[in-house]
Amino acid sequence: MNMAKSGRRVSSFLEDLSRKLKPLGEEENSEILKDLLKLRAQKSSLLGFSTHADFVLEMNMAKSGRRVSSFLEDLSRKLKPLGEEERAVLLRLKEKECEKRGVEFDRKLHAWDTRYFMTQVEETQYAVDQNLLKEYFPMEVVTQGLLDIYQDLLGLSFQLVDGAEVWHQDVTLYCVKDRSSSQVVGQFYLDLYPR
Repeated sequence: MNMAKSGRRVSSFLEDLSRKLKPLGEEENSEILKDLLKLRAQKSSLLGFSTHADFVLEMNMAKSGRRVSSFLEDLSRKLKPLGEEERAVLLRLKEKECEKRGVEFDRKLHAWDTRYFMTQVEETQYAVDQNLLKEYFPMEVVTQGLLDIYQDLLGLSFQLVDGAEVWHQDVTLYCVKDRSSSQVVGQFYLDLYPR
């Protein structure tokens, strides 16, 4: 199956899923969320905070939204030159690859380029061999370990749904239940591979 046809199939599946789920309380949930936002703002105001974010952050190390913004702006200013440098390295690798293959270099990094060239950087500059790493971290073991951590941390249980309709054979669907009540709280698809 070609990528365009596969993409249309996934898009059609997601559109159909959205259409089926829409009647399941979208309007009611929207009203509940609006009420929740109003109540949060009211509570924050009564407690002397200008926003709900300031109220929540007071309990944390940050103490205020302004302090978080300042921290993020400072972090961004410091990381931007490093990001630009890394992007330039990846573009140079792409340019060499294009020359080698005899294709035009478009001077752009697309989402599908990034992982490929980042792997090249890891291998050439840092001697990281992804295939050797995979031997120590089998996908099934790592995935189950992460799911176990989240189940313990959140007090949930994840149960694999057999025979679920998915867009690729590697995709799995899990039913999420609250451990204390055994009540279903949702579902999620797990798709670990870029497509």
